[in-house]
Amino acid sequence: MDAPLRIISVEEARRRQTFGHFVGYLAWLWKHLRLVETLSRTELKRTVAKSKLYYLWWMFDPLLDTACYAFLFLMFRPRTGTGEIDAPILIFLLAGIIPFRWTSSCCAAAAATWKRYANIIQQVRFPYLVLPGATFRTEGWLYLCALGVLLCATLAYGLWPTAAWLTLPLWLALHGLVTLALMLPIAVLSAFSSDFTRVVPYGLRLMFFATPILYTGDQLPVWARPVANLNPLAHVVNGYRAILLDGVAPDPVSATVLLAVSLVGLAAGAFWFVRSEPFIARSITRTTY
Repeated sequence: MDAPLRIISVEEARRRQTFGHFVGYLAWLWKHLRLVETLSRTELKRTVAKSKLYYLWWMFDPLLDTACYAFLFLMFRPRTGTGEIDAPILIFLLAGIIPFRWTSSCCAAAAATWKRYANIIQQVRFPYLVLPGATFRTEGWLYLCALGVLLCATLAYGLWPTAAWLTLPLWLALHGLVTLALMLPIAVLSAFSSDFTRVVPYGLRLMFFATPILYTGDQLPVWARPVANLNPLAHVVNGYRAILLDGVAPDPVSATVLLAVSLVGLAAGAFWFVRSEPFIARSITRTTY
């Protein structure tokens, strides 16, 4: 068993903030991948046990959420420059809400990481990157349940699989990279400020409305479209809709740019996380959540 966490000096922490230490940290993390599975399985059982419907709730939940927005959608039916949206409204909304909920749930859980695992952190020494990894894995399993609902609804509407569906696993993996790249900075910032943790839900709500979930990109004002293109979740949602609604593969240029940005963001976030780790345990003891 690893020794209890040792509070290190600032000088020693700075010596660890090098690229060589980062590589060594990744090797240390590799040895603890089993811990990711263990924590994820425990958290998954705890989360699912809270509902008497078990995994069925994560299938019904997005449908209920979508039904609420579908009512507003029908009351104020959006139009594009070429007329009304001709895709089934339910699939249009599900293809935006379900992917966004995965990212939103992961980011919210990342903000609550230190509160959830504070006792473990103060007693056991292990790479803290295990914690967001376990959260990502837990939310990923629940997302697969919701994604199954989306696929079944798509088939029920008569939108049969095309060759573009073969790209869905790749798009799902790319979506996962985007989500991880967003989770790590949120986890770091929430470790040092309980106020930031309280702000995260509002930021996620703002991102929901800034993502073309209830509307299409064509409905945005011309001046807002370049800004909207900076939102990675906008490209994620458009990719799912391209595959499921239009039966075409996502734009390869957009996918390549999104992949490059996600990898750079993930690497930068992981490096920042590792550099901050020596100070996190000390901060948690002083932070009141």
